[in-house]
Amino acid sequence: MGALGDRKLSPTDERVKKQFIELCRQQDTKDEICAVLDVTPKTLQRWCIETYGMGFSLVYKRMSSGGKSSLRKTQFRHAETSPSMAMYLGKIYLNQKEKEDVHVVLNSNADDPMTQAIKAMYSSNDNGGNDYDEEDGSED
Repeated sequence: MGALGDRKLSPTDERVKKQFIELCRQQDTKDEICAVLDVTPKTLQRWCIETYGMGFSLVYKRMSSGGKSSLRKTQFRHAETSPSMAMYLGKIYLNQKEKEDVHVVLNSNADDPMTQAIKAMYSSNDNGGNDYDEEDGSED
């Protein structure tokens, strides 16, 4: 191969098309694709228009989605045997969160708006009681 950008890409070259599609599926960047194909970004843009009838950005978006789907399938397969992967996917796709246990100590006589808001929030919990310690340290 010669210097970057002096390679002519043919819209009918199936080998180049296949290589381009694979690079997109692997989520390679435009610069990485240009380096592998030994072309400039301008040449790549022109080739995409000649080959697919649209510019690089639109072609890349279409071609790279198959790689994302493949990666997602692999992740789901791993989740069947990996609890950490299952937890990760639950957080990403199901908005699951790890339960955090918060313990708040309040001055029971305080009348400031923040303290009152916190008291109201905890008094409306499902358990019907307060989950905070009063100033003397006793639990309700």
